[in-house]
Amino acid sequence: MAKRQIIAGDNIPSHPQPFPTAVRVGNMIFSSAVGGHDPKTRKAPEGKEAQIAQAFANVRAIVEQGGGTVGDIAKVVVYLKDK
Repeated sequence: MAKRQIIAGDNIPSHPQPFPTAVRVGNMIFSSAVGGHDPKTRKAPEGKEAQIAQAFANVRAIVEQGGGTVGDIAKVVVYLKDK
């Protein structure tokens, strides 16, 4: 069985819960949730467009830190909250 490797780095926001933001098992990467927070400030940028762009930048950072590219992504599920 493949070992679980935690994916973390300065450009990846840490998860607010006591588990990693993402893990790699074999050649697959899994994440519980990726938000639009800036990894350095831990704050969401102003405006929904900036938050969405940051969320996708965070996904890119996770995939690249895990050894892949966005071209390797097979599935993304997006949940939006309407206030």
